[in-house]
Amino acid sequence: DFQNTKITSFVVQEGGNCKSIWRHAFQGCSSLTNVVLAEGIGTLGSLNADQGHVFDGCTQLKQINFPSTLTNIGYNTFQNCTAMNGEFIWPETVPILPANCFNGSGISAFIAKTGLKTIHQSVFVNCANLKVVVLSDTLESISQASYAQSVHNLTVYWRACPKNATNGGIFTDWGSGKNRTHYFSATPENIVAWQAVEALDTL
Repeated sequence: DFQNTKITSFVVQEGGNCKSIWRHAFQGCSSLTNVVLAEGIGTLGSLNADQGHVFDGCTQLKQINFPSTLTNIGYNTFQNCTAMNGEFIWPETVPILPANCFNGSGISAFIAKTGLKTIHQSVFVNCANLKVVVLSDTLESISQASYAQSVHNLTVYWRACPKNATNGGIFTDWGSGKNRTHYFSATPENIVAWQAVEALDTL
């Protein structure tokens, strides 16, 4: 792997045999700015303990393309990617948003249009810039600790309430006085809000 090297660009050519990017592959590559992943790649890290961290600490990485063949993103994949400071569109082919995926990243908005089914714990911990989360109508379960410290003034939109979130119970541990706004149901008003968020280039 390239862990803790000065690599600035990584490109997987179309037609190659690369099917996965394994754990810690680019962890600590603070000069990495460009990543291009070809069709055929299905995995970035793993959901097993300490099997993620693929781009952890890539502080200059602003964005990454996702091939249509991608089905798995591992723990802590974008942890401390502080240059990711805009809108992050979750790939529709990846059903699980893993633990600590964006821990300490700079994203200001997270949008899952469809395909996302499960959100693990602490996915947005220490995301101080995060203001908007848009969740898809395919969502089935979400951890009670998905949103954690250093996330304030956060607005959450979704089209359908997750099956395990009856009466908004997933937010009971958020506490008071954080100026958070919650939209629970799939009302027409929320669909309008979804469209408004979706159209923004910068949040």
